Amino acid sequence: MIKVNSSEFNYTYNGRVFFPYSIATLVSHILTNTRIKENFKFAKTFISRPNVDEYIQECKNSDILLCSCYVWNWEITTYLAENVKKINPNCLIVFGGPQAPDLTDGFFEKYPFVDIIVHGEGEKTLEEILESYLVSKDFSNIAGLETKDFKTGLRPRMDNLNIVPSPYLSNLIWDLTEKIEGMKYMAIWETNRGCPYQCTFCDWGSLTYTKLRNYSDDRLMKEIEWFADNKVEFVHCADANFGIFQKRDLEIAKKLKEQKILKGYPLGFRLTWAKFSSEKIIPIAKELQDVDLLTAVTLAVQSLDPTTLDIIKRENIKFDTFSELTKVFNQNQIPTYTEIIRGLPGETLESFKRGLETMSKTQISTTYIYNCVLMPNAPMNNPEYRKFYQIEAVRSPIYLSHSSTHSREMQEYEDFVVSTSSFSVNDFKEMHIWSWFMQTFHTFGILDMILEFYIKSHELSFIQFYESFYNFCKQSNSIFAREFDVMLQHTENGCKGGGWSYFDSNLGEIFGLLKRVRGYI
Repeated sequence: MIKVNSSEFNYTYNGRVFFPYSIATLVSHILTNTRIKENFKFAKTFISRPNVDEYIQECKNSDILLCSCYVWNWEITTYLAENVKKINPNCLIVFGGPQAPDLTDGFFEKYPFVDIIVHGEGEKTLEEILESYLVSKDFSNIAGLETKDFKTGLRPRMDNLNIVPSPYLSNLIWDLTEKIEGMKYMAIWETNRGCPYQCTFCDWGSLTYTKLRNYSDDRLMKEIEWFADNKVEFVHCADANFGIFQKRDLEIAKKLKEQKILKGYPLGFRLTWAKFSSEKIIPIAKELQDVDLLTAVTLAVQSLDPTTLDIIKRENIKFDTFSELTKVFNQNQIPTYTEIIRGLPGETLESFKRGLETMSKTQISTTYIYNCVLMPNAPMNNPEYRKFYQIEAVRSPIYLSHSSTHSREMQEYEDFVVSTSSFSVNDFKEMHIWSWFMQTFHTFGILDMILEFYIKSHELSFIQFYESFYNFCKQSNSIFAREFDVMLQHTENGCKGGGWSYFDSNLGEIFGLLKRVRGYI
């Protein structure tokens, strides 16, 4: 039997780690091929970061190593692959996943230990790679891959996802999952694939820009039962736009509710709501909320500046509609949150501040503000796009919200935007200060009543109020001034590539963003 190892490293969250879903989905499809099933043996997937050196030794006699690559595991994956190649030069090493770059100039010189990159969906491509491995090891006629010598054309996407058996329902996921003492397992779950949008900061649309393709309803309902039967505490739905199929997604929510009531699982359910959310998703949210599976509904905007939205090919719902939706969800006691990206091309310091002010006038429950990260295959990372908008980025330790401070043996990195043709590095730093004002003092409600008083009694705007507060923090010796200094140091460190994760032992052994004032969380 030909020995196949695989890796899909991720981090632990409160004693829980994700199943290797991507690898399991690939293997689930491959095993439908009788010839492959009879000739290849798939070992358990490597998922535990602390055990990487042990995994290298396990590959001494491996014939093939499959590596599922993401921004959170690139460094440890390349470390694994490089060292496997050193002790086992004949091992065929195959990279795939979102972090495997489409533009590969210089890639094989930098990573000579990688034999093949799979571009796009991997199920059919990997099946053909293994078939060829049995015969000639000539991969030049297989669509969707690249080696140091050639690159073949992109493979069309699968029209029918249901040809891929569920790795959950077959229990293949357990066969491929390493049992780690004391660890519980979380599930990644797809109900469909595809995204109809083309936001340039995201590689979802660029990779899957096509009509959405669904898994069968019967399969999905059985998978929900599997999660409950196997006591899976947390399910992360990997859909780009949950709720876009309102009738079907309502049935999914009802099934999750049913299983939670009957069997007690899952305990948590995380999802990405449809970009154009409306009051029509309230019934879906209500079903999840009834059994504590709803955190909040997303009403994401990313930016409120028209020029920026045009540049990033993002179309938001009209703001009057957005504002009204926040009221409707609030009346139905459904929490909401929005997301804003700091550092998008076209944004200026003033437009960023105006966007925060506009958002402050709504009834949105929470505002999250993130750096603009350049993903390898996102249109924004295209060299021509970067040159046109003069995008400059800094490499920084990856920010992983709420991940454990432990078991982080090898640092992972991401590139975030610090300046473009529309804002300078100093402007970016100011944006971070205003993000702190918004997330700490407005979202947490610390200064809400004071702001409301000054709006009504002195006709101050949100921006004017926080400009005054800004000066107060710089000049006083208050608790706010002391925290302001901590935040400024954090900002300077972050902009120099020191990382954005913040650790406060009073809040547990997890990483978070700096959004605090002592005594307030």
